[in-house]
Amino acid sequence: WVTPTTWVVRESENWTHDSGEFAYTGSDTRQFLVSWAFSFTGWSSKNWWRMKGRITQDTGSGHVVVPGSTIAGQQYAYYSLFGVFVEDHILSGSSIVEVSDGDTLSLDYGNYCSNGSISTFNVGSLFSNDDGFLLTITPADNRP
Repeated sequence: WVTPTTWVVRESENWTHDSGEFAYTGSDTRQFLVSWAFSFTGWSSKNWWRMKGRITQDTGSGHVVVPGSTIAGQQYAYYSLFGVFVEDHILSGSSIVEVSDGDTLSLDYGNYCSNGSISTFNVGSLFSNDDGFLLTITPADNRP
């Protein structure tokens, strides 16, 4: 799993950002809808490799996966070129997360190969398309 570390923060009331972690600085425990999306192009030595995404939360004892936030996608398109498979991947997900002052959230991405005939494979030249990684944190309760 990889956590992107560079973000452009559009508005960040009660949130701070540092090296891929978004820390909640509000005084109340609140629920937020955390929505994310990304698209990648890359190559692999085997076909049917998939991208995955998930949200993790740290409440002070290390990051744990937010239940229900892990999404695996199938490639959007692929072609074979010089013995490797070039694939496009588009992935998005969302989860409602309860956070308190000092909790941090991160978006992770990873990959795996669903081709049952292999045990190892290589992935390279991953690059994000369009706007890169999108992460939106929206209040999901009725508190101001």
